[in-house]
Amino acid sequence: MNLRSTAILSSLSIGVLAARKFDKKETAALAQRHGANEKALHLNKTLFSTSEHYQAITAVRSRARAYINDHTNPWDGEGWRIMRSSEFMEMSAEIRKFELEFDHAVKPFLVEYQSGRLRDKAVLNGLWREEDYPPVEKAKKKFYFELEFQPLPDVSDWRVDVGREEMEVLRRQAEKSVQDRINKSMVEPHYRLFDGVAHMAIRITGAKTCPCRVCKNRMFLSDSVSDSLVDNLRKICDILPKLNITDDPNLAALIEEAKAGLLSFNVGTIRENPTVRNTLAERAAKLQSELGWVLNAA
Repeated sequence: MNLRSTAILSSLSIGVLAARKFDKKETAALAQRHGANEKALHLNKTLFSTSEHYQAITAVRSRARAYINDHTNPWDGEGWRIMRSSEFMEMSAEIRKFELEFDHAVKPFLVEYQSGRLRDKAVLNGLWREEDYPPVEKAKKKFYFELEFQPLPDVSDWRVDVGREEMEVLRRQAEKSVQDRINKSMVEPHYRLFDGVAHMAIRITGAKTCPCRVCKNRMFLSDSVSDSLVDNLRKICDILPKLNITDDPNLAALIEEAKAGLLSFNVGTIRENPTVRNTLAERAAKLQSELGWVLNAA
């Protein structure tokens, strides 16, 4: 399958003025006070802790990044991610909304930048340092919001000044590298489905901790089945076809198996009917086993 006509790469870069500042002087003083090695300590201060505008900036940054991560698969370690080219218009429109929200939060923050420094002085007291705050024009340049797209690498059009045999070796290596990245990118949607199924399986059995990548073994206060349990898995199943960039029939079949086997009961029935919970647990275990086989082979 030639993905160069159906997939593209995207990269979202969001810059924000850093609010965490290392205080070398106070770190040294703290180490001396306790007879500790200074290299073992790192005293950081949080600037703009009372600024609602700064909190709004970082919140929209987090939501924009989450949106990109939800709608794309990883590609490399430099921020590029792979997506269906058919999703270009929708993604551009959604990211534009985040960008406008970002700008609307940055502008008032910069307007109140000087007063924000003074509020920090009252909060940090003796830890306040004027040098922690760049001039407003310099601070302004720290904020940026950029979404870039580029096509997948096309090694067939390479023109390198080497011999024919060497060129063929380089081309094969490059093609293998691209294919390896495509294969790795397809691991992510399998993992997402595995996590969603694993989370449901854990919660319907009443376990208090969940090992999926979202929960990360966090402790639940209750063993009851939440209203969002079915909806969360349904959202995963709805978005995964967009992430199936190679149109893998096995992944498509697993998605349909999850929808048919695990999303056919409402939350109330799951809560009240032990037989339904046992049925779902058995189906989830079977699906986890099938997904586990795929992931172990990846």
